[in-house]
Amino acid sequence: MPAATTCGTEGYTPAFAWRNGAPSPAATWCPHADRFALALLIVEFLVLGRNAPLGAEGGMFDQEALRMRVGTCIGHATANLRREFPDALALFEAAIRARNCDTCPAPADWIRFCNRLLGCSATPPPLTDIESVPIAYFEQILRHRRPAAPAWPAPRLADLPDAPVKLAPVAGLRITLPDDPWASQPCALGGPEDRATVACPTERKLNPGSGASHG
Repeated sequence: MPAATTCGTEGYTPAFAWRNGAPSPAATWCPHADRFALALLIVEFLVLGRNAPLGAEGGMFDQEALRMRVGTCIGHATANLRREFPDALALFEAAIRARNCDTCPAPADWIRFCNRLLGCSATPPPLTDIESVPIAYFEQILRHRRPAAPAWPAPRLADLPDAPVKLAPVAGLRITLPDDPWASQPCALGGPEDRATVACPTERKLNPGSGASHG
């Protein structure tokens, strides 16, 4: 994979995304790659409150704690789930302990939890039953889209302040080339009546129709 490939989002990346101490995109660019982040997002919906710890990106989980599989944010989520949503606690702990994407709880596991929590049964529709949106719909939206405008007009160069550092003028660069070694030697192409005539230091004059060349 390219060196610049990302392996996850801050605050939602699993510990197994690190291999030999460095992030490895190959660990998360695979089937079921969103299962870990799905678990954290659902847990945030369940337990995020006024006193919840917040990570650098505004979510509840600190990335270093996720990498080490222990931390204040994980303890906060665990305590609240144990008290209010014990069924979800098992799924959350399975995600934290997971060694790869396949061993994280699947979306179907969370759907069953939600069904038990709400006392009803919800089955996601198969993709084949979802109506296909025609391309013309998106083309119509794009035609009515307002052109992007800058947040403020660009200033004129004349309105910009002078540079804070005055640079000393640089003398013009002068390049000297050696004398042309062929300048004193005749080398020209003839006209139509003598179009094959070439006279150079290593060649002799060739005349059309002579039938011979001299090297």
